[in-house]
Amino acid sequence: METKLKEIAQKSQETLKEATQKVEHFVKELSDETQSFWEELKSKIVDTQKSLNEVIAKTKTKTDEAILESELGMMEAKEKLTKVEKSLEAFINEYKNRAKKQIDITKLKAHLAKMDAESNFEEVSKKIRHELAEKKAEAKLLVKEASKEVSYLSDKIKEMIKV
Repeated sequence: METKLKEIAQKSQETLKEATQKVEHFVKELSDETQSFWEELKSKIVDTQKSLNEVIAKTKTKTDEAILESELGMMEAKEKLTKVEKSLEAFINEYKNRAKKQIDITKLKAHLAKMDAESNFEEVSKKIRHELAEKKAEAKLLVKEASKEVSYLSDKIKEMIKV
């Protein structure tokens, strides 16, 4: 039981570390408010990792008391993981909402650019169509990237919950 408990705690730590690294990769591109939210969430993850470290240390002894404490520690870690999951879901939803807003703004700008192009002569119209195509391509890439990250984080959260 000790070994299995230790393996579960270590795997949870690895999963948290991987998820944190993934989020760190794209959080730098977000607003200061979102980065601040991530820093708060990251401190909760660090607390969870500390709890997992405590669980690992407690499983080294063979007494009944240590086994009971480690089980309680795992329960606490699961509770913290649940909180982290909720916070991470909120973070993901905020990221998705911001991406959607940016897409909506880009679409609106594209529509205004199209209307302006229609009122100008042919040369200006060609230039604006080119810029519109670039913005649409950027928006599609942003949606693809956001979708991939959301799917990845969602899978990681599901994996953490299974543990």
